[in-house]
Amino acid sequence: MNNFYLNPKHINVKLCREAMLLWLDTHNVNLALAKKRPAEKDLYLQKAKQCREQYQSLAWLIRLATSSTPSPVH
Repeated sequence: MNNFYLNPKHINVKLCREAMLLWLDTHNVNLALAKKRPAEKDLYLQKAKQCREQYQSLAWLIRLATSSTPSPVH
């Protein structure tokens, strides 16, 4: 696997924040559907987990963009 560097100047923080809101809303919808539809609970809980992972990835990008030193990505 090749290592590469993300240039924090190329990260659109505003877009990341907007995407985080969408993932948060989707997460909440999936949790509500998991409660409403017990037969498909596992499916909606898995989707909610994926939303949390996407949210965390975007939070990491924002931290990278607002930090002063570039970080290597593996």
